[in-house]
Amino acid sequence: DLLAARGIEVSFDDVYERYQQLYLGTETTPGLRETETLLVPRETLRSLAARMPLGVVTGRPAEEARWFLDHAGIADLFAATVCLEDGPNKPDPAPVRLALERLGVSRAWMIGDTPDDIRAASGAGVLPIGTIAPGGDPAANATALKTAGAVTILDNVASITELLP
Repeated sequence: DLLAARGIEVSFDDVYERYQQLYLGTETTPGLRETETLLVPRETLRSLAARMPLGVVTGRPAEEARWFLDHAGIADLFAATVCLEDGPNKPDPAPVRLALERLGVSRAWMIGDTPDDIRAASGAGVLPIGTIAPGGDPAANATALKTAGAVTILDNVASITELLP
């Protein structure tokens, strides 16, 4: 859509292929995924996982999600991972419901940094908590999350520990 708005005609498949080259890298060039960092300190995740089952609901393909979780050294902290191949994309609540099923829980809260995350959580009957994503305009991000239905907005995901009993 962004390219089309600028009068550039290119197929989705071509855009996707180029994105994958940039993100995953090539035989000679490391991909952007190599520079991704955790939004939550590893120790915070370990502390949370010791208290409750954790899950991930992502629009990434499973292979990419597994790669990141392994690369970051946190794969063992998540009892459930729901990925692109598992069903419709957020804001559809189906992936969140699947995560609940895989976690074996009926009540949960979900932290998300996009309006689609918040809508998916709300639609699945999960308490939607927004967090400000790095970069961009924090005030605009917070407004978008609140408008989508977030019950509270965290400055960063790690501050979730302040809300828990």
